[in-house]
Amino acid sequence: MLLHRLVLSGIGGGTLREAGTAVSTQELQSWAQFESQYGPLDVGSRLDYWFSLVCMLMVNRTGGWSKGRPATQDDFMPKRALEPKLETSNIGGIDPGLAALIAATGARRSPKEK
Repeated sequence: MLLHRLVLSGIGGGTLREAGTAVSTQELQSWAQFESQYGPLDVGSRLDYWFSLVCMLMVNRTGGWSKGRPATQDDFMPKRALEPKLETSNIGGIDPGLAALIAATGARRSPKEK
């Protein structure tokens, strides 16, 4: 899924195949670490966060839900499948999920990894 998000964000090419050949494993790891620290790359997910915050504030300002429970941002966020997080303690090696993604897309290895 990381490679999909990179392509949607305009990184690595216009298709998964292009990104798979243009992005090295080291760069994929770097993007995964960036995303785990700073949030999603795609603008849509960032907008979801801010719109859900506005909705939560509006509902809570008017008294919360009808049963008295205050609204949370999760009430207004899209329900997406949860993705496994990159294991940050495994920075020296490749995360097994990331390795499977790299193998599936045929991404090239950086010169250091050969």
